[in-house]
Amino acid sequence: MKSYKVIIRTHTPVHIGNGNSITKKDFAIIGDKAKIYDPVKLHSMNPSAYEDFMLGNERDSLTDYIKRESKTVRVSFDKALKYEIELGNSRVRKYDNVAEFIKDPYGCPYIPGSSLKGAIRTAILASVVRKKQDSEDRYVDERRQTVAKGAKDIEKKVFGEILESKFRNIKISDSKPLSTKDLLMCKKIDLSVQGNENPINICRESIKPGTEIEFTMSID
Repeated sequence: MKSYKVIIRTHTPVHIGNGNSITKKDFAIIGDKAKIYDPVKLHSMNPSAYEDFMLGNERDSLTDYIKRESKTVRVSFDKALKYEIELGNSRVRKYDNVAEFIKDPYGCPYIPGSSLKGAIRTAILASVVRKKQDSEDRYVDERRQTVAKGAKDIEKKVFGEILESKFRNIKISDSKPLSTKDLLMCKKIDLSVQGNENPINICRESIKPGTEIEFTMSID
């Protein structure tokens, strides 16, 4: 088995979720940063005020609470700060829910090996399909009933069945840990083939464009 160190660089924001959401009660927008706080530490600073905030007006956000309490609390709220990240665009609002990026037990973002392997597989598949110009040798079956079924048919033709797949002998490690400084908070925007933007009401923690990600690829 041969192992190789691989370094890739992101060109767009990249999100790999852990299934959790950061709610408007968990983060505050301060200037051009989104600050994520520890609720236990926030509570210890002013228990009664924090309990009123959590149980009170549902429309009240942590941004509102901190601005309000900063006028009466002399202690800096940064003592309760878990981490802060840049705002990727101005469309993120103080009352949005944000999909959290996957992190290791130490709170460091990373990309699982399964996600890296899937991305490599998709990139190779897309490259193969683009090279097939002959209409008689197209991988895209016009008779497919659904896009998902068509994609599976294409993968089977390119890579083979699972037991004989060319990817069976390729092992991809999790990436090396990143820093929360490598993250930004941004809104999801879909682009049409014409380049038109279609903003979607989904906010995510994402890896910044231009971030280098290192992992190990082993080939048996």
